[in-house]
Amino acid sequence: MRKDNGVRLMKNVFSILLLIILVLSLLPISSLHASIYVYPPTQVSTKPTEPPIIFQDPGTPGVSVNLGPNRTSANVYVSLSYSIQLQTNPVVYYSTLDQGLPPGWSTFSGGSGTPGWYETPNAWVGNALAGAITLATRNALNGAYYNNPILNTNYNGFYNVSAYIWPGGLSPSAFNGIAYIESNTRRFYGCGIGYNGNLFISKRISQPSVNVLISTQNLGLGVGRYLLICSFNPSTKEIWAYLYRPLSGSLIASIYYKDTNPPLLNPDSVGFFIAISGSIHSPSSIYTSFDELVVTQNADPLRIIVNNVPSGWNVSLYNGSTLLESVISTGSPVVLNRFWNVTNTAEELPNTKNQSTILKQGRIEVYDNNGNLKAVYGSTLIIGNQVFELSVQASNVRILNIGNTDSKNYYGILTLHSYSSSGFSSISIYLCNPSTCSTPITIPPGSMQTSEVVLPLQGVSYIMLDYSASSIGASADIYIHLRYSSLSGQNGVLAIYPVEIHVG
Repeated sequence: MRKDNGVRLMKNVFSILLLIILVLSLLPISSLHASIYVYPPTQVSTKPTEPPIIFQDPGTPGVSVNLGPNRTSANVYVSLSYSIQLQTNPVVYYSTLDQGLPPGWSTFSGGSGTPGWYETPNAWVGNALAGAITLATRNALNGAYYNNPILNTNYNGFYNVSAYIWPGGLSPSAFNGIAYIESNTRRFYGCGIGYNGNLFISKRISQPSVNVLISTQNLGLGVGRYLLICSFNPSTKEIWAYLYRPLSGSLIASIYYKDTNPPLLNPDSVGFFIAISGSIHSPSSIYTSFDELVVTQNADPLRIIVNNVPSGWNVSLYNGSTLLESVISTGSPVVLNRFWNVTNTAEELPNTKNQSTILKQGRIEVYDNNGNLKAVYGSTLIIGNQVFELSVQASNVRILNIGNTDSKNYYGILTLHSYSSSGFSSISIYLCNPSTCSTPITIPPGSMQTSEVVLPLQGVSYIMLDYSASSIGASADIYIHLRYSSLSGQNGVLAIYPVEIHVG
């Protein structure tokens, strides 16, 4: 009896299994393909089969990729591409004066003594232009100027001319300085030092006399190196003279004069002058060197400005390999104003550290608040008074490679899952193969998925990110899916790989 029951049970089990097989055989084939895999099913073995489509790090500079297990997911970190651009360049003219009298310059002289202009190593940086009057017995004048009109005589604003000056004498009869010159008449307004060790503003109408309009009193200047700035408004005939000590950066004195006495001069160029005034009991000589001439329009030649730098970021200014100045941004324009002077008063001269108003190998570097280098300008010529701007570059960057290790093509699309962003005017994401790219996902959303692209056999496709930022500090977190199928139109076996993209 027990044996019959066992036989009957086995027959029932066999009947049930046969029924299951029959039902499965009647199911449509397409319903089996509707399953969604993170990666294809493994074979019956001790080692899983590698997915045919895998993510790869493209090695793109500024892009960091973390791949998930089996390389079927990815976290991508994209550093924004920044640049530093020259925003405003108020420089009208400049010369390092390293070769003495520059090309295009002319000279004039009058009175007693022997005038001359030549190259000298007595300089602030490199070589300089030296002017001299030797063996003068009475009034004497020696001038040099750029013989080309560079000033707008109707301009209602200030031109600024700066130069390092090293007078060989500051006696009561000695005058040395910067000139705003009428090139056709050689009449000029001047700012200078001398006149018994003082800062003065002068006017020259007929050679060789120099008429002092205003001066400091008992300033007590000695022989040494100075930085002189002469500011002039062509419309109002206002003149400012500023004198700095370049071994400390301190302002020594400033004076102001407005000329209202005819003849009013209309200078169209700039230059230098040295003079000896009055009767001299014994032959006298004067020697002065001038270096690093800069002419600007409505700008301070002792400042370099970098705009648009986020608070907490660092701006560093170099000349060659020498760090001249480093400033932490407070969110307002970053002002660099210590690049032209030597901070160590014991510095041996001539200056070997290349501080100057003219930086021949100038370089600006910007770092974020984590110390990461974000942008570099130079190495190139940078001149005091120039204004720079940090900006985010529009970028088109490969952020993730997609490898096909199989012997057949697959068909892929990208879909947008979610996102958050600020500071971008547009973001587009493309799926590309070696020969073409899809239509994009766009943020703000205009399209939530790309068109389909072939992922070719034994080939490398990729995801491309294209963005344009409207503000510094822009950031975005984007979550997308790579969906691929063994048949076009996403009609075959379907797999979905998640991708996180972080931009900032």
